[in-house]
Amino acid sequence: MVQVFGAEQGLAPASVTDIAQTPDGYLWVGTLLSGLMRFDGTRFESFSTLQIPGLRSASVRRLLVDHAGRLWINSLADTLVTWTPAGFTTANTNATRPQKLLWSNTGEVVFALPDGALLRGRLDGTNWHWTTSLPAGAGEPTGYVAAGDGTLFYTVAGTRLGVWRKGEATVQDPPGLEGQRIAALTATRDGQVWAGTDRSLSRWAGGRFVDATPPDPSGPLRVVRMAATGPADLWVEANGRLRRYHRGAWVAESLAWREEYRGLPGLRLNQGDAEGGLWRAYAGEGLLRVHPDGAVSRLTTSDGLPSNAVRLLFEDAEGNTWTGYERGGLVQIRPRIFQAFGPEQGLTDAVLTSVCTDREGAVWVGTLGGAVARIQDGQSRVIASTFNGQYVPNVVVTADPAGEVWVAPFGQGLWRFQDGQLRQVVAQESIGRYVRLLFVTRENTLWVATMDSIFRLREGVPERVFRAGGSGSAQYLAALAETAEGTLYAGTFGGLLLRWEDNRFLTLSPPERERLGRLWAMQPTADGSLWIGTSLGGLLRFKHGEFRRFTERDGLPPGPITHLLADHQDQLWLGTRAGIARLSLAEVDRLERGESTTLRVSLYTRSDGLPTTSGAFEFQPNSWRGPDGRLWFALLNGVTSVDPAQVRTRYVAPTVTLEELRVDGEKVWPRAAGAVRAARPTGSAADPPEPREAIRLRPGRRDLEFQFSGLSFASPEQVRFRYQLEGFAPEWSAPGTERAVVYRRVPPGNYRFHVQAANRDGVWTPEAVSLAVVVPPHYWQTAWFRLGVAALLVGALALAVRHYSLRRVRARLQRLEAEAALQRERQRIARDIHDDAGASLTQIALLSELAQSDFEKPALARRHIDAIFHHAHALTRALDEIVWSLNPKHDTLESLINRLCKFAPDFLAAAGVRCRVDVPTDLPARPLPAAVRHHLYLAIKEALHNVAKHAAASEVWLRVTLNGQTVELVVEDNGRGTPPAAAADAAEADGLANLRQRMAEVGGAFAQHARPGGGTGLRFTVPLPGPGN
Repeated sequence: MVQVFGAEQGLAPASVTDIAQTPDGYLWVGTLLSGLMRFDGTRFESFSTLQIPGLRSASVRRLLVDHAGRLWINSLADTLVTWTPAGFTTANTNATRPQKLLWSNTGEVVFALPDGALLRGRLDGTNWHWTTSLPAGAGEPTGYVAAGDGTLFYTVAGTRLGVWRKGEATVQDPPGLEGQRIAALTATRDGQVWAGTDRSLSRWAGGRFVDATPPDPSGPLRVVRMAATGPADLWVEANGRLRRYHRGAWVAESLAWREEYRGLPGLRLNQGDAEGGLWRAYAGEGLLRVHPDGAVSRLTTSDGLPSNAVRLLFEDAEGNTWTGYERGGLVQIRPRIFQAFGPEQGLTDAVLTSVCTDREGAVWVGTLGGAVARIQDGQSRVIASTFNGQYVPNVVVTADPAGEVWVAPFGQGLWRFQDGQLRQVVAQESIGRYVRLLFVTRENTLWVATMDSIFRLREGVPERVFRAGGSGSAQYLAALAETAEGTLYAGTFGGLLLRWEDNRFLTLSPPERERLGRLWAMQPTADGSLWIGTSLGGLLRFKHGEFRRFTERDGLPPGPITHLLADHQDQLWLGTRAGIARLSLAEVDRLERGESTTLRVSLYTRSDGLPTTSGAFEFQPNSWRGPDGRLWFALLNGVTSVDPAQVRTRYVAPTVTLEELRVDGEKVWPRAAGAVRAARPTGSAADPPEPREAIRLRPGRRDLEFQFSGLSFASPEQVRFRYQLEGFAPEWSAPGTERAVVYRRVPPGNYRFHVQAANRDGVWTPEAVSLAVVVPPHYWQTAWFRLGVAALLVGALALAVRHYSLRRVRARLQRLEAEAALQRERQRIARDIHDDAGASLTQIALLSELAQSDFEKPALARRHIDAIFHHAHALTRALDEIVWSLNPKHDTLESLINRLCKFAPDFLAAAGVRCRVDVPTDLPARPLPAAVRHHLYLAIKEALHNVAKHAAASEVWLRVTLNGQTVELVVEDNGRGTPPAAAADAAEADGLANLRQRMAEVGGAFAQHARPGGGTGLRFTVPLPGPGN
């Protein structure tokens, strides 16, 4: 198969100058004027002088890989740059132009220069030290051959041997080849050096050449050229023949080369491959591949090559061959696993219904368009396109054990191919119009199934043995098969399995039948199993009376299974929408023994030669195993075949690499251009690009995107990956082909990303490649900040609890105080009523009795009645004061002052004392608690009473002054003044103490002072409630 990669696939539109592959699996492509390209099978990545400053030129001349895995890049600026997974490093800025890497180890390389000189480099730490020498007699750089220990051999004038070892060169007659002319020197992959001369084929051993020429009766061996192939073989062109040499014997000869290609001029390339084959390129003749058995294949532009002028060839680690062209792109050549036969090969009607092979090995196909074709030796011939003169659709073909072909055209009964002709053997009326399934048992009994009936053909007469019952389609027929012990089974549309037993079909219902869909294909195996491909439920096995189902979770491709075949290697081949899958029965045994968790399934697609992945599935047989073991599959655009004996499982897992980490869309790793992290052995030059410390991000980064690659060029689109972000996602992902994954909203923490890859054969990398990432928190996300916040919250909570508790205590105290105040107020009211109203009422009652007893004495009775009136009037005033003190609407400063201003003049006037009032004209609307108002009123009243009783004053002043948050009331008189303490009577002293007590109870103050000019002053000060008080 030839696949060309050009600009459409991402390759720079430039000439390919060289190709190389590093141990991690990357393919490197040097270009003219477009720098260096790195290819992972699906994507090209370009590196120019911007990413590789040491390159100095955008034209890459040579690419070479040493023993340690370093890639050496030589540009037209004569510089040498190395690449390892750590990135690019300039190694030599004046390297002229290395032609060939002759030998290398971990810290040493030896290159051949164009003039035959040797460029030797030694690594000292991170720096390379270079020496150039020209060995005596050296000529062309391609004439050097390196042994495994680093010794270089070259010829001098064809008759002498040059040997270079550790910087010293000697020229000598070739020991063991005295008198012979050396025509070719080469080294096999195991490090052995071989010489081909005009008389022998010899191997270097023990310091001399030892003759290893196989016996040849045609005379002395005259070697023209040689090429190493396979692990230790040689292709030798000598005596006009091209033969493969293996351990002292000729094991293959290419007769095709001798007969067809020996005379071609202009040999440009003579290169062996790992499989034991040989590639040759002649001027303008394309590529020749001499296979290990000597067969020859030729590839030219008709096979897809951009040009027949091939000058470059490279074989990768998987055995794929690559070449490059000037402005012609990069070309991959790999074996074609599936051989297709369709319209391009001459098949006129390629939409197939069925396929089989006859006794001669020819392939027969029935088509949807109603034709029957026979394919043999690459040629297609239409056997029939009409039946009884009619064009009919949907022709089904099959063959019996003897190789006789049966044909069932739509509505035309049964036909048989005999003596080179198709003849009708059963009329349509006997079997119905729509034959869908044909099957012949090992006993040569033909079974025919229509949509709802099964017929058995005995002695040419069809017998109906089954008819679907009911109105539904559950028993409609989908497939027929015979097990190893000879039991016939039929699969139905409804997931039922019918078994032929005692001349009737018994119905078997698999578990979860409703999840199976149609039983499209059935295939028995030698262990007594019947394998069933379903439309919805994966692969079903019926063995020893028990069903077992295998699905996508077990490793199978998704979707319906429409084809089933078993080969001679105990493998099942499954036709699916994803491609044709191969499953070893040993894998099923491993799964059932618990030795594996999934089935290792190989999947083949268009990249392996399939013309399409869409197969025919409504008719049977849609797949067939030929007498030579080759498997044939009917598809929707032709028939394809595969030789299972030539298909090998690749047990080498692809290399998996981590290429990039993006955080919130921004690339953060790697910093070095071209650097990757690969799962490589520790200690090689291909170690991970950076120390394995974690990649520490900036705080606040949330979305992490990891880009990775799996290196397998056999089928790169089928490389599957599974990954896990340890610390964020506890489970590994399901396998998939995506080469990037994004984790959204990753919280701060320490994480490690792991990724593994598997090739198309399901072989996984034994170890994952990993990258540790630290997402640091913002300061408000750190533990200390959270602890601090928690401490603050606890403190705030404690303060809140304390505040709430204090409020509750204060509220309770206030309630208690209010209750106490209320109790005191009640006691005061009771006392006032008792003292004032009670005494007055008692006196009124006594006076009333006196007046009643003195009623006959008018004058005396009148006195008693006047006294009653006086006491009643006083009682009214007392009750008025009590009501005033209790009414809350009077709890203001203004109400108190107005009351005092009214009471004082009236009271003093009755005592014959003049009263002057000094009050602010605009009193503020300030509230005054009832207790304060009551006590202050009584205090002023008592002070005025004392003035009227004891001061002998003629004039009293009542002054009201506001001082911010306090009010001050002053009562002054012009009386006799305050007597000395000793002279003051007890009643007066008690009165002053009572005034102090009253002011103290309401938080106020009382003071007595002498008035200048005579008289006494009493000062009452109380706080006013309000803001700040």
